[in-house]
Amino acid sequence: MLLILCSESDIFSRIVSIGDIHGSYSELMQDLYLANITISESLCEWQNQTINGNSSTTLLVQMGDIVDRGDSSLQALLCLRHLQSTASTYHSKVIRLIGNHDIWWLEGNFRMANAADSKKIKTQIIRYTLDDITSGLLVGAYHIRVNGCSILFTHGGINRQFFTYITQQATRIADENDAEMIERYVNGLLYQTISNCPSFPCRFKHPLFDAGPDSGGRGIGGPFWSRYQTLERDSFYGFPLNFIQVVGHTAAHGDESDPEPLIQHTRDLRAICVDAAMYAGNRAFLEINTMNGEIQ
Repeated sequence: MLLILCSESDIFSRIVSIGDIHGSYSELMQDLYLANITISESLCEWQNQTINGNSSTTLLVQMGDIVDRGDSSLQALLCLRHLQSTASTYHSKVIRLIGNHDIWWLEGNFRMANAADSKKIKTQIIRYTLDDITSGLLVGAYHIRVNGCSILFTHGGINRQFFTYITQQATRIADENDAEMIERYVNGLLYQTISNCPSFPCRFKHPLFDAGPDSGGRGIGGPFWSRYQTLERDSFYGFPLNFIQVVGHTAAHGDESDPEPLIQHTRDLRAICVDAAMYAGNRAFLEINTMNGEIQ
């Protein structure tokens, strides 16, 4: 168990973050049940949210990359959309982030798609993805303040080079070093890009969507592509972000029997990676209990 210096939240009793899915519906269902989100491993329905017998509220954040590799991407997407649409009944909320693999599909890049993903399934997923971005149900970044702590969720993370770039684009971010402003910047550009996409496939030309050298690209490494190791290096050299980053994208190398943790984090807890390599059969999630300031 890890401890984080956050005091009680006025909004949610706990925050649960689940990493990249990659078509692994059964593993997703197991994680949701283990996290006390759903009523069983076979039914994608909310259970009543309680902590120690008391009514509670939950924020569920899924870090993106629904598609590729596994054979159940559509089932996973439909489950998360359903939980998102019914969360308010349980005084809870679901945030869905977009990942680089999801963006690949919007660009018409299916090179890592599973053979089970028929043309019909691909079309359904792409339609849902586009609609959900324009309606605000699928975002590129999410920021929340837990009293005393500022937490930013993105698929890959904000590295030093990308932060330097956006501070040149948005003066207010440079002045305040504020995760909320980064959230607005990323989500605004994602929405604008999709709004300017007259027909499929879409073209993502802004540096926001570029892969950096740590992911085999030549760009600056936007928040859909940055690797956890880059954030770890930035933290080691004292990159002065004033918020905690929770990310996915960089899969853990171990498994459930391996001493290497499935949830990776820097020593100062300024960066936490929740990609446990679900597609490899691993099951792990991050839980932040805002009532007592614990990360589990």
